[in-house]
Amino acid sequence: MKNDFVTIPISDIYLDEYIYPRENIDHKRINVFVENLRDNFKFDPIKVQAIPGQKGKYRILDGAHRWNAFKKAGRRMIEAHIRVLNKMDPLLYAARMAMGPR
Repeated sequence: MKNDFVTIPISDIYLDEYIYPRENIDHKRINVFVENLRDNFKFDPIKVQAIPGQKGKYRILDGAHRWNAFKKAGRRMIEAHIRVLNKMDPLLYAARMAMGPR
């Protein structure tokens, strides 16, 4: 199976509070992920959307805790799937991802 993700700089990724309000970020979970990174645990790529009009900039659709853990661990790059949502609301997409598979 072909990998359909890219490796992008963490600094090029934006946490949009419309999708991820600050009160929904679990800092204990982030700390667990940081420890997992130190133990060389492999994480699934996050999902991002290109920000219109800002070349090379992305907003997180799924994976805010992983992204925060990578930042906190001092990582500079992260694997990501770049999603094209067409006319789907990014909040609805993110909510669907948060619910997991059916």
